[in-house]
Amino acid sequence: MSDAKVEPKETARPAAEPKPFYLRPRFIVAALAALVFLVLILQNMESVLVEIFFWKVTAPAALVYFFFVVAGFVAARLTLKKDKSAVKSG
Repeated sequence: MSDAKVEPKETARPAAEPKPFYLRPRFIVAALAALVFLVLILQNMESVLVEIFFWKVTAPAALVYFFFVVAGFVAARLTLKKDKSAVKSG
């Protein structure tokens, strides 16, 4: 018998399982932003007067902040929306 060592065959590694959604950086940042926003809302319950052009609206500051955050998200989604036909042809 020879003393030659037999190298074990290299086996394929199993595919790494995806991280749970709550460990992904995007979720963590979104959760922290939501927490900061919640604290901001809860600390600003007094009424404020908002004047936009000829409109005058009195509302709780929290509601005004919420409206502007939603408006910001909508504006971002509308302006950052990718054209699908450009992606296919590129």
